[in-house]
Amino acid sequence: MAFGLSAWFAVQEAKQDVRVLAEFANKRLTGLIHVAQDINQRMLSSSDEDECRRLAQLAAFREYFRGSLLLKGDTFYCSSKFGSITEPKEKIVPLWDLSNGAVFAVPGTPALPDSPAIVVVGRDDTRDFTVVSVLDAQLMLDGFQTPLKQPIARIRLFDNQLSNLTPGLEVYHSAIPGIRLLLESNREYAKSNFWHYLMLILPVCMLLAFGALHWWRKYLLRRSSMVDDIQRGLAADEFYLAYQPVLTTRGEVAGVEALLRWRHPHLGAVRPDIFIPLAEEHGLMPALTERVFSLAMADFSGLHFPRGFKLGFNLSAAQLALGGGSNFAELQRCLSAAGVQTLLEITERTLIAPDIAGQIEGFRRQGVLIAIDDFGTGQTSLALLQTLPLDYLKIDKCFVDTIGRDDMSTHVLDSIIALSHKLEYLIVAEGVETQMQAEYLSAAGVHFLQGFLFARPMPITELLPWLSAHLRQLEEPRQTATVADIQPA
Repeated sequence: MAFGLSAWFAVQEAKQDVRVLAEFANKRLTGLIHVAQDINQRMLSSSDEDECRRLAQLAAFREYFRGSLLLKGDTFYCSSKFGSITEPKEKIVPLWDLSNGAVFAVPGTPALPDSPAIVVVGRDDTRDFTVVSVLDAQLMLDGFQTPLKQPIARIRLFDNQLSNLTPGLEVYHSAIPGIRLLLESNREYAKSNFWHYLMLILPVCMLLAFGALHWWRKYLLRRSSMVDDIQRGLAADEFYLAYQPVLTTRGEVAGVEALLRWRHPHLGAVRPDIFIPLAEEHGLMPALTERVFSLAMADFSGLHFPRGFKLGFNLSAAQLALGGGSNFAELQRCLSAAGVQTLLEITERTLIAPDIAGQIEGFRRQGVLIAIDDFGTGQTSLALLQTLPLDYLKIDKCFVDTIGRDDMSTHVLDSIIALSHKLEYLIVAEGVETQMQAEYLSAAGVHFLQGFLFARPMPITELLPWLSAHLRQLEEPRQTATVADIQPA
């Protein structure tokens, strides 16, 4: 990464420096041309009889001036360097454009054929009088970077002086029409920039790498520590159950769902989506499930609930295949004595095997109700769903949240509800938080609702008073029973 970043920064800086150099060269070149145009104009308007002397005075000591020539008709008769001359136009500049105001670059002049120059022309057609000034522009361009240890780029007026098709060749047009600069980036300059940036970036990248390594090590240690903490928490009774009520669409309490919570002595409340996946990954779910059943028995022992009251537990398909756990039979006896019907909610985090239907039938023969939890977010296929002997289908909160959005997700929710009706499953919608959601789900034919709109998960000490205030009758769809309040055994 350090090498890649260094190369990128070096290339970007070299490009920027080339652009700055081109702008500076354009300004200097434009200024030099304006000086030549001023000399030409002075000569055109001069009435001095000794024109050669006047021309020599104007051109003398001008930086980057190669010289000026005076042309009358087709004959050059004066040079700022050599004084009076007599040379035919065809011999010196046979193809040059000598119209008034012409400015153009040439690859060389008769005196210096291999040195590019810029020609600036001034002409008075009425007198057939022309002034031609020649600028040593290439010398000026070469001199820009003389103070630099490493030239940024080669600047030329003509591409026959550059290696054509060389990567990094850029063309810049000057403010004077017809004049362009060709710049070829200096690879050595870019290379020096690369090493400069590498020396800056490499330590930073090394620090970031060490930081990432340290973080990853700390993360792995924390995961390992969290697994140890789960085992320690089981031994220290840090886990407890919170119960969230489930209501019919007419607001009558149908039962509760048992949710495992962990109160860590140092971290406080640890979210289930953190410790449950770790427990599954490290084979601790059987122990946690056994603890859930033990806690439920402790909470519900000695109580009597109205007929049809349901207590739901989350269980993976793998745990279901193992019979629910070593103390499941004891849980069944305890809940049966309390008048509570057990509901096992199969989670979809892992693939549900097709042969699980036999185990489900076995549980149902014991009077246990079976539900698919968080349907649509896991790995249950529609084909498998048609073969499972289920009682309930629970719709995940993510689908409930789409109500009112008028997008494709709402159509998915409607499709799940319609499918459940066709399969004759009772439907529970989780995560209901607004009255609009409750009304929509009720109108769509959902049978039970669960969410913060009605009640948050609460420990048994808060649940019992809540139930005393809310529990009047339990209702299955098309099936009603009058019940008494909760009474101790």
